[in-house]
Amino acid sequence: LVNNLHNTYFKNFLIKVPQWNHELIELGIKLSICVGSGIYGEKILESNSQIFTLEGEKVYCIEIDPSSKEIVQAKTSYNEAMLPELQQELQSFLNYRLWWQGRE
Repeated sequence: LVNNLHNTYFKNFLIKVPQWNHELIELGIKLSICVGSGIYGEKILESNSQIFTLEGEKVYCIEIDPSSKEIVQAKTSYNEAMLPELQQELQSFLNYRLWWQGRE
């Protein structure tokens, strides 16, 4: 789902989709969050989760449920949550982009 969003933009944020487990580990270290613990790599391999980042003034780590296409969590450094308004805008953006992706 989210691989087609790699290197595109949402607002002023560049979307990056980690391609390797070591990228998740580096992200976890950079943001001091648990995404690099190995659990998320397993969830991705089992198709139970998708992860991408928004990189801009802040870096956010976003987890998506691939079946519902809903944001599970959106965190920045030290598990600080994304502002609800921004998360709602991101969900609308994802709904639109992922809906069209299925139509191409």
